[in-house]
Amino acid sequence: MDMLTPDVRAYEPHLALFSGTHGLDLLYRFFTEAQQSGKLKEHALLLLEIGYQQREPLKRLLSELWPQATVTFAKDFSGWDRLIKVIL
Repeated sequence: MDMLTPDVRAYEPHLALFSGTHGLDLLYRFFTEAQQSGKLKEHALLLLEIGYQQREPLKRLLSELWPQATVTFAKDFSGWDRLIKVIL
């Protein structure tokens, strides 16, 4: 919490900032439930904002859940991975 800027602390939802040890619990849950629901069709598109150092763990999870998926990442203006794009 000390590392966060005042604007982030004031306006970002607590759940978005603190999701387990590495900040991945909510994303793991989201992707796992999406896969288990069976509601996503072939060629479905998922776009999500991700945080610092979440690229590799998410890439591993997604390759387990959807081996056929195309997963790409986009960087923010600071050069950090910020967006994950998953095409099933």
